[in-house]
Amino acid sequence: MSDTDLDTERKHLETLLKDRINFYMVFSPVYLIGAFEVTEPFKDMALWTGFAISALMSLAIIRTTCLVVRALNRLPEKHEYNTLASGFEFLPNANYTLLPIPVLGTLLFLCLALGKTPF
Repeated sequence: MSDTDLDTERKHLETLLKDRINFYMVFSPVYLIGAFEVTEPFKDMALWTGFAISALMSLAIIRTTCLVVRALNRLPEKHEYNTLASGFEFLPNANYTLLPIPVLGTLLFLCLALGKTPF
């Protein structure tokens, strides 16, 4: 794969990751609010469905994060990304810091579906 192809693929994967995380950050609270508005016989089903959707979205986000990191690691040393990032080694990679959001959201859905409050 040429450097140009790799850079194009990296940009596509980073955009995909951004879109998936943004969608999750909108989906999760909206779905949670809606699930609590559902009447009691259907509330459990709504929470379990939310858990299933959240878990699948989390897996997709984790996989996309792995692909982004793999693409970033394959960039040539002189690539502008590596040049720009060279002064910020003390900060964690944003791809890793955003990863707990869908995982914690999925755990929240699971706790609520089991009838346990995580607080």
